[in-house]
Amino acid sequence: MWKKSLESLSFLPGTGQAQAKATFQLLNLWEVSTDTAGMCFDTTASNTGPVNGACVLLQKLMKRNLLYLACRHHAHEIVISEVFTVLFGPSHGPNIALFERFSKFWPITDQSQYKSLEDARLNNPFLQQLKEEVSSFLLHLLSTENICLPREDYKELVELCLLVLGISLPSEAEYHFRLPGAYHMARWMSKVIYCMKIYLFRDQFKLTTSETKSLAEFCLFAAHVYVQARIACPLASDAAVNDLLLYNRIKQYADINKTVSDAAVKKLQKHLWYLGSELMPLAS
Repeated sequence: MWKKSLESLSFLPGTGQAQAKATFQLLNLWEVSTDTAGMCFDTTASNTGPVNGACVLLQKLMKRNLLYLACRHHAHEIVISEVFTVLFGPSHGPNIALFERFSKFWPITDQSQYKSLEDARLNNPFLQQLKEEVSSFLLHLLSTENICLPREDYKELVELCLLVLGISLPSEAEYHFRLPGAYHMARWMSKVIYCMKIYLFRDQFKLTTSETKSLAEFCLFAAHVYVQARIACPLASDAAVNDLLLYNRIKQYADINKTVSDAAVKKLQKHLWYLGSELMPLAS
């Protein structure tokens, strides 16, 4: 019965109209249409367009307004994607050559020989403050059963960030690095993991001068500014304050690297429209 019902749905190409229609049909199929109060969605034009976006059209089909809960993971991935593009240049295909080279090199890596961040700017008071705040936040996550770490890749990101910052992990045993895995152009957590892992083993893995510099800049920003915001994304009640904190940190980061700061701020500003009075109850 369920299979037949699902097959009868009109799934058209990925336009706003098709997405709205398919979502509306599924809500009715699952008999939850009258109980639906909000929408969580990626902030792409097909979803958020004011005329033909899926969100607007779905509300018309349901004949009432819904609470907008824009996906913070999506917005934050756009920010780090732009930083990567600014530092490494645009990607010209589905694969990233640097990551492919490192994946092939990994089997001969001496995992006991890694090096944390080295940069004269680490003495900057702003970065020292961020290091203290970020390390405290991440160590707390590792020391407790926390809902912010739903998968192993979240835990790996936290651990690598601490190693990049030069912070010892809670476990006394020697840390075992995970095998470099697959990545997707639209999923940026895996790329941050790759960059941090490559940077930690920069003395073993052959890099060009440009690659080394770009990796250092990327890891400096990711470890001090991005990772904490990324890990805190699932907390809907804290979304507004977390985004404000991220925005302020990125703005202040201009004293460290103005090019990176400007690129990240420009992207984040385009995805703050969701913050409105309707979401205030979540923060109470």
